[in-house]
Amino acid sequence: RIASRTALREVTGRDPGWLPIGPDGRPQLPAGIAASLSHTELAGKRVAVVAVAQTLRARIGIDVEGIVSADRFAKLAPRFEPSVPHI
Repeated sequence: RIASRTALREVTGRDPGWLPIGPDGRPQLPAGIAASLSHTELAGKRVAVVAVAQTLRARIGIDVEGIVSADRFAKLAPRFEPSVPHI
């Protein structure tokens, strides 16, 4: 949430303060803002992306993953993409 607050400050030019949490667990963003944050910490960092929404239906998303070995990839890939052959 600190990363989201920092990103909002960069995009809007003002500090939004702490964002309230809605009943669904998502932060309540200012009107006209779309945002996403990682729930994964990688190399001691978390990531947030914030953008000015051009439409009411604007959405953005972010996913953070670590680098895996070739053996691990070979085991995981078929679960996500059936056309990826076993290595």
